[in-house]
Amino acid sequence: MTQILPIQDNVPAFDPDALSFVPLGGSGEFGCNLNVYHCNGKYLIVDCGLGFPDERFPGIDILLPDPSFLAQNNKDIVGLVLTHAHDDHKAAIAPLWPLLTCPIYATPFVADLLRFQLNEWALAKRVPLHEVPLGSTIDLDPFKIEFINTAHSVVESSMLFIQTPHGNVLHTGDWRMDDKPMEGKATDIARLAKLKNEKVLALIGDSTNANINDRHPSESELTQPLAEMFKSTSGRVIITTFAHSVPRMRSVAEAAILAKRTVGMTGRSMLKVHDVARKHNYLQDIVPFSSDKEIAGMPRHKVVLFATGSQGEAGSAMDRLANSNHTTITLEAGDTVIFSAREIPGNEKAIQRIRNALMHRGVKVIMPENKFVHASGHAYADEVLELYKMVQPNAVIAVHGGEENQQACIDLAIDAGIKHSFVPSNGDIIAIKPEGLVKTGQVQAGLMAVDGTRVVPVRDSLSIKERHRVSAEGNIVVTVVTDEEGYLLHDPVFSIAGLTSDEDDSIDLETMLTVDIDQAVNRSEPADRSDPDVLREVIRLAIRRRIKTEFGKRPLLNVHLIQLA
Repeated sequence: MTQILPIQDNVPAFDPDALSFVPLGGSGEFGCNLNVYHCNGKYLIVDCGLGFPDERFPGIDILLPDPSFLAQNNKDIVGLVLTHAHDDHKAAIAPLWPLLTCPIYATPFVADLLRFQLNEWALAKRVPLHEVPLGSTIDLDPFKIEFINTAHSVVESSMLFIQTPHGNVLHTGDWRMDDKPMEGKATDIARLAKLKNEKVLALIGDSTNANINDRHPSESELTQPLAEMFKSTSGRVIITTFAHSVPRMRSVAEAAILAKRTVGMTGRSMLKVHDVARKHNYLQDIVPFSSDKEIAGMPRHKVVLFATGSQGEAGSAMDRLANSNHTTITLEAGDTVIFSAREIPGNEKAIQRIRNALMHRGVKVIMPENKFVHASGHAYADEVLELYKMVQPNAVIAVHGGEENQQACIDLAIDAGIKHSFVPSNGDIIAIKPEGLVKTGQVQAGLMAVDGTRVVPVRDSLSIKERHRVSAEGNIVVTVVTDEEGYLLHDPVFSIAGLTSDEDDSIDLETMLTVDIDQAVNRSEPADRSDPDVLREVIRLAIRRRIKTEFGKRPLLNVHLIQLA
């Protein structure tokens, strides 16, 4: 069983005679995957991805793992290795790299997609990015890392077999046991089967679908059902999926051939992935996809259009299509939208808004929970159990998922007869030893946010706290103009948000506040009225009293006072 020792928070406590593992993001949550290995005083980073904000983070588009611990030790980082191209594993690199300043290693397709993001942050010429051939091995002393091909919903996904002087581990990344992935490499079962002879001390594994029984159908099994849906639809078919889903591009393209439809694509991120995939010789025998402008001029019953925005992202192609803001395509009653992607936790409300907008206009919406329109890239329980029995690790550490998913991984490990297991929280230091897993300490872990062009800690960000307050309590901005004695020269001007439900209520509130301010100013002593700071406070308190009486709230309040001589 796992041994848990008393610890002092945020004090690094690495066992010098062991390989240690530290999840800094992605454990107990979806997204923000950032994992660290420590050996002989050196650090190896595996993945560095973004997270998905929910209603707790108003106005924030991107969440990042907190790399503070790594930033304090960046001189000892030997490298950052990427398992695959999904943004929840790589898109935090650009904003966080100035804190890490380490070399990065990725397969060619993954590296090219990362370069786009580095360019956006003006880092492409600064970051040492090394391309690693598929299935090869790199030596980052004291770590030796072998890339083992695995199927996933994006090409060039890899498990990492990490060898060190203190033992070996298998880091799965995102994976599944699909021997017909449509595009890219199948999971290298032959190589994985040999690992049972390599004394794998721990398997650090993806937990996403470990709580779902059975095996998920292969990506190749999706083509025929999609073709039947395309044939039975009289209008346009829009299919929205993750931008990086190159295997899905092939599945849809082959289904469209069977249904005698032309495939088009809209959405900048998906077009970029498509172009990079073709550059690296994927999709070579597939006819190039048409542009949205070309699709707009074709008969509706003859087209299938890929669109980004399967998670309801604001401003995405799907968002614009649903709200009639797309520049070239207009959806009509009789058209069909297929969500060929799972809902990532935290995105449910955004997706529902898109669905509601579509259905309001008579567009049919098909979701994965209703029909077979999506093949997951993450292993189900039977596949996880198969991997455990194949590799026969001494221990299992469950990452990448919520606690329910992680615990399901551990239950499967017990079923497989694995002696040691652990469900970590972000920041835990876990020593991996032949005799088991020992939690030896904890380092700082948490969330950062991209706020405009800044990266700020969520726990300290005043702007994020203000957005929370505005969302819950409302916002009032008032401009008051007085003479030099402090008397109002005309009615105050208000900007009020989040308090009233319609224009009439807003006018009534402004009228009440105008009277309150006028009375409060007139009751003030002459010396108070002529002092701008005191008068501003008089006005603020008058507004506070009224809002508390009428709504029981404390909105964010800004008083702009202009005194004319």
